[in-house]
Amino acid sequence: MQPVKETSTGHVGSEICWQTSLRGIAKKATENKTHRFGNLYKLFTVEALREAFHDLKKKASAGIDNITVKEYTEELESNLGKAVEQLKSKQYRAKLVRRVYIDKGNGKKRPLGIPTVSDKIIQRAAAKILEAIYEQEFSDHSYGYRPHTGAQKAVIDLTHELNFGKYSYIVEADIKGFSDINSERYWLAVAC
Repeated sequence: MQPVKETSTGHVGSEICWQTSLRGIAKKATENKTHRFGNLYKLFTVEALREAFHDLKKKASAGIDNITVKEYTEELESNLGKAVEQLKSKQYRAKLVRRVYIDKGNGKKRPLGIPTVSDKIIQRAAAKILEAIYEQEFSDHSYGYRPHTGAQKAVIDLTHELNFGKYSYIVEADIKGFSDINSERYWLAVAC
C-alpha cells in the first residue's frame, strides 16, 4: 500500500477512491488527535454505499418494508442513487426497525431490531467513516464491534493469557441480571 496524500473523495468516483479517503481520514486522525473533521457528508457517494452494500449479509432478514437484499439488488444502482440523493438533500429518514424476539435458551426471549436494507447500507457506510476516525483510539484489548477482530480473537488472546500470562481466573457477570440478585452475595462471589 502506498501512503495517502489526499483526504477527499476526489473525482475518480470509484471504490478505490472511497478506500483512499478513509485511509486519509485515518492518517489525519492518527497524526492530529485534536483535528475536527468537517463535511464528512460528502463521503456518502454511490461508490461508498455500494462498498457498504457488499459488506451486508446477503441472507439477512428484511426490515419493516419487507424488501430483502435480493430484491434490493435487482435495482441496486437506482436504489443507491436514490439514497445518496436523499442524503445530500437531507431528506433521508431512517425507517422504523422491525422488532422480533429470539429465544435465549433459558425460556426468555431477547429483542432484536432489524433495519431496512437501505438503512443497513447507510449505517455501514457511516460506521466505516467513524472507524477511520476513531479506530486508533481503541486499546488492542478491546474486541467488541471493531474491524478485523471479535469474539473469536478475544477467545484466542484470552486462552493464551490464561495459559502463559499472569491471569489464571475468569469471572463472568451478567450485568443486566445484577439487580435481580443479592448484591452483597454477588460481590463476595466476584472477590473470591
